[in-house]
Amino acid sequence: MRYDLALDLTNQLKPGSRPVEVTADDQAGIEIPVRTFRFDVSYDDGRHWTKLHADRTVADTWRVNLGPKAPTHARYVSFRVSAGDADGNRIEQEIIRAAALRPKGR
Repeated sequence: MRYDLALDLTNQLKPGSRPVEVTADDQAGIEIPVRTFRFDVSYDDGRHWTKLHADRTVADTWRVNLGPKAPTHARYVSFRVSAGDADGNRIEQEIIRAAALRPKGR
């Protein structure tokens, strides 16, 4: 999985809509289309997860909008992503503290 986030120079998420693009890369020389995709987000280091809507943009890439507001106590965002292909193969990744959130007022 490859992630593209709108980070500033201090590796914090930029304010605003906070889009994330996720690409499920194929193994070299093998092209099996991804059929299932799920993106969950957590603002408490993985204790609670919320499923977010993901839009397929091209081939095996999805775009998720984290939304403009995180819970006021949140300092980081964590991701849990899963994908499955037409042959029944699956991958799941959990990234705790995937990105820092910019403190309010900065």
